[in-house]
Amino acid sequence: MLILISSNSYLENLVLNNAHQKVAFNLPHPDDETIDAGEIISLLLAFGSHVHFDLMASGNGGIANTPLSFRANNYYNATISQNASEQDRKGIIREDSFKQVMKILNVTDYSLHHLMISN
Repeated sequence: MLILISSNSYLENLVLNNAHQKVAFNLPHPDDETIDAGEIISLLLAFGSHVHFDLMASGNGGIANTPLSFRANNYYNATISQNASEQDRKGIIREDSFKQVMKILNVTDYSLHHLMISN
């Protein structure tokens, strides 16, 4: 289901109608839980919903044409092997960032999947 949120009252009603329910988010890659759904996730958690996350990919794609200014920064000091490829490095950093967000939200119910998608 696609939900387009156009007003705060709609968002509040959506959250209140799902309070104390089990809600699952299937996320294509790390940062979608923050950028795309951060507000609704925070509200669902605040109103007592049980939230589960399925992270479908590590987010390590798009290296070749990505300017250095848009590459993943290792803010949380994830452990990365010195011989890791740039693609592996990005995946490790982005997955670690996702795990850090889960800690901040106090969420332990999540799964990491590594779907291999080729162009």
